[in-house]
Amino acid sequence: MPIIHRLKTLSEHFWPVVNGVMPFVIAYDQGSKVGDLLELLEFDPESEEYTSNKIFVRVTYVTNFAQKEGYVVMGITPVEGGPMANILGQVQRDLGGRVQIGGLEFETEGSV
Repeated sequence: MPIIHRLKTLSEHFWPVVNGVMPFVIAYDQGSKVGDLLELLEFDPESEEYTSNKIFVRVTYVTNFAQKEGYVVMGITPVEGGPMANILGQVQRDLGGRVQIGGLEFETEGSV
């Protein structure tokens, strides 16, 4: 079953993903697989706080080729966001760690 992984994402990496110019993320390997979702949570390093911005992306490719030990590169594609991101947060809480998106069921996992 696909899983939703939450990732702390620095602002300098968050906005290129949102704007569609960075179709990948490099992150510590949490066991993400093709088809899983990533919930990217914007983190502002200057204030050392999370902003309220987040985006859901689907993992389309995973490789650890030429990466530091324990890290992977994941190809990603956006999942419809906007109000859906806020709705998903509520659904995750209501279903106790499970959510359905487009007829597919996901488990939620990870913390930031």
